[in-house]
Amino acid sequence: MAKQDSHSNKAYDYLLALLTQTNDKAHLSEILKALLTEKEQAELGNRLTIFALLQQEVTQREIRYRHSIARRQSISSTSNR
Repeated sequence: MAKQDSHSNKAYDYLLALLTQTNDKAHLSEILKALLTEKEQAELGNRLTIFALLQQEVTQREIRYRHSIARRQSISSTSNR
């Protein structure tokens, strides 16, 4: 098990190195597109949004409420197509 953890840490360190080696938004986008599926990219966006809200001291209850409203709006706009 320790070998797997060591391997995972090396992969994570490699990812961090890739992401910190450039300030070019297009290059960073290419890296993430190569690593993540579209669904994973969307989920990462959701997680980053939640993280940003928590950093702004928005409560988890408020985040959950906002998320449920956004989700309902997304569903209704999709069903109207």
